[in-house]
Amino acid sequence: MIRARPARRHGRTRRSEAGFTLIELLVALTLLGLISVVLFGGLRFGTRAWEAGNLRAEQLAQVQAVQALLRRRIAQALPPEPEAVEDEARRAGFSGGPDALQFLAAVPSRAGVGGIYAFDLAVIEDGAPGGAGVRLEFTWRLYRADDEAERGDPPEAGLGGRRVLIDGLARAQFRYFGALDSGGIADWRDRWEAEAGLPGLIAIEAEFPEGDGRAWPVLQVAPKLGEARPAG
Repeated sequence: MIRARPARRHGRTRRSEAGFTLIELLVALTLLGLISVVLFGGLRFGTRAWEAGNLRAEQLAQVQAVQALLRRRIAQALPPEPEAVEDEARRAGFSGGPDALQFLAAVPSRAGVGGIYAFDLAVIEDGAPGGAGVRLEFTWRLYRADDEAERGDPPEAGLGGRRVLIDGLARAQFRYFGALDSGGIADWRDRWEAEAGLPGLIAIEAEFPEGDGRAWPVLQVAPKLGEARPAG
């Protein structure tokens, strides 16, 4: 009996040094798999959130850049010349409708070829296959009194251009605030003709389709040479 005791202790020692059992190994692998799934899911969620935030920032920057461009150009709009001026284009230098705006403005030489430019801003229906909605299209050309080209013609290379400012809009429209004559009442209107001079405010309203992450705050620009201003 005395000799058997060391043998039992030796057996217990060997069993304790045998390592993990199969069940313990399976449990460890299962836990490792669950931890990997949780970590991978969190990484994917973080990546998607970052991409969505980056896209949102790019869209916001695009709208801000377009509005800054339009604000800068429209603010420099020149008033139509008096009837006595023979240049018909200068007499009709400003014309506004709900889906088209035409005006003349001075561009400094630091922005390229300096001088007076004719600008056209138009709401164009998207005619691409499968396209829906409208886009804002901006055209500019160096103004010359003896130029026989029509406002809608493609501008001469180096002296103008055409650019889609923003597309994928559900709708867009232009509105004009001011009085049509010196004794009239200033109000918002869908059209504005050169005979009334420059409006006090020009508003560009636009909406994106439902579900589109972009937003267009109403842009109101006061031409520096305009006269009328809304009360309040």
